[in-house]
Amino acid sequence: MKLLPVILLTFLVGCGSGDETTSLQDIVGLWDVTSEGDNAEDMKISYLAISANGELTDYVYQEDSSEGCYAKINSGVIDDLGDGNFKETDDESQVTYYSIIATSDSLTSNYILDDEIQNVTVNRASLSENEITPLCETAPTEPEPTEPEPTEPENLSLQDIVGTWKDDENDDFDGEYYTVIRSDGTIVEFDYVSSVGNCYGSFEGESSTIELLSDGLFKLTEFEEEDGVYVETDTKNISLSLLDSNLVFNITDEDGTRSVTLLSSNLSENDFTSQLCEE
Repeated sequence: MKLLPVILLTFLVGCGSGDETTSLQDIVGLWDVTSEGDNAEDMKISYLAISANGELTDYVYQEDSSEGCYAKINSGVIDDLGDGNFKETDDESQVTYYSIIATSDSLTSNYILDDEIQNVTVNRASLSENEITPLCETAPTEPEPTEPEPTEPENLSLQDIVGTWKDDENDDFDGEYYTVIRSDGTIVEFDYVSSVGNCYGSFEGESSTIELLSDGLFKLTEFEEEDGVYVETDTKNISLSLLDSNLVFNITDEDGTRSVTLLSSNLSENDFTSQLCEE
């Protein structure tokens, strides 16, 4: 909580009387900074604690809380600049300057507003900081979620990607598509067909292979059948990574750079071939 309701426009010097200027030690303690408001409903019960090292702590009564408690807020630090002048740095690193005159029972902050010297006086609290109870319980801070890091490409081999993978349901394709990568690098694909008896269709006349080149770099080759012979139709180099157990294809070709994610699946190739749709 700021000691003053406005930002100081000019640094004040020499507001003390004679040689008796206020030091940090003079303002250490608990101060009643309750805001009266226009009526009783607007009253905001608050205290400001100033420690010997200048740390500022606010205690603000939370009337709307179910338990009626004080919120404890570490609001900044105040530095003694000498001659009764102080600099406050709040918890957002905003700096405000004050000239302060303190007695044993009161503290007056001087500042300039509209080219005129203004002041705010608060009284020393009648209770100690330890008597400010109950304090509001602080809700536990949830740890910020961290994105799982992909496996480094150089650690990924062909055997790491062997298995069944399902197209991400959020992609641009309708239906369920599955990709099976065999240990020899052969790729076979299946799609789930519910309209003809809950079976799986295979992509006849199409085939693909994947081959490890080096350092997580793979070569993907596609084939199509022509007159009973499979002919290579496309080949591209891709990098692969495992992200949260899913397989990410990082592809760069004439269409630009893009990523395709396949989700890990517990289905085996036999699960598909045992339920192939009849021709």
